[in-house]
Amino acid sequence: MIVKSLHQFQVEVLGIVPDLAERFAAMIDDPAYSYEWREYAIQHLANTLAFSSDPAAGVEKLMLTMRLGQDSMPGTAMLQLSRLERDGTVTLDQRFAAGVLAMAQDESSPLLNRISAFGLLGERRVLAGLPVLRLGAIAPQPSLRRTAIASLGQIGAAADRELIVAACLDADPAVATAASAALVSIDRRLAAVP
Repeated sequence: MIVKSLHQFQVEVLGIVPDLAERFAAMIDDPAYSYEWREYAIQHLANTLAFSSDPAAGVEKLMLTMRLGQDSMPGTAMLQLSRLERDGTVTLDQRFAAGVLAMAQDESSPLLNRISAFGLLGERRVLAGLPVLRLGAIAPQPSLRRTAIASLGQIGAAADRELIVAACLDADPAVATAASAALVSIDRRLAAVP
């Protein structure tokens, strides 16, 4: 018998049938599967946590993937964890916010991961992320600028309004559009502050 994956070995040789979440968690790191499938397994793991016999182990797997995964896997794990918390499935601790901030600050992190982290800094209202968002607002990558500006609209201080106004004139139309929306958002927020 030729065993192609850890899952196949567990089932066919050892007779162990792990629950669905455990199976997806094992697939994430199993090189017998394509990168694309392992990336997709992250989403499947998150979707099956509610039915898992050990949801905490699944959350820990997603946290580990967020810290140590390859390519875009950390960003996918981070977004899935945030979605699970928003849906009320899990409660994330300070490690998650620290991981999001670290990913946003890490210039060597893949661009897609940083974009996701920038977005979550605003969505989660992580004020410690303001310095990196301000730098992102003037980054050379339009997608990073766009997301940083949008997040500054959500959590920026009055002084950040200048960056947002300047971005309304950005050469990239998507950045300019995001800046226009961010300007409305920050103005409403600042007007509501007594």
